[in-house]
Amino acid sequence: ALKLYQNGVPIYLTATEAALLKLLADHAGAPVSRAALAQVTGEPTNERSVDVQITRLRKKIEREPGKPIYVQTIRNAGYQLNVD
Repeated sequence: ALKLYQNGVPIYLTATEAALLKLLADHAGAPVSRAALAQVTGEPTNERSVDVQITRLRKKIEREPGKPIYVQTIRNAGYQLNVD
């Protein structure tokens, strides 16, 4: 199971959020297509569901979800996890 902590406080992720974050982490620093991310949501034909899940994930891990630092949208490519 994926465990995520921010400043020692656990962040609880749904199974789908955890799967998306793991896929992004496996490709950290490189864009992952919405189609590839949709495969792990259980709705491989609905890429729009990825956008919804990413929005939910950002609300949990980003300081300012409207100005994401970690999960970036890469135009025409998908999403990318930036790590420091």
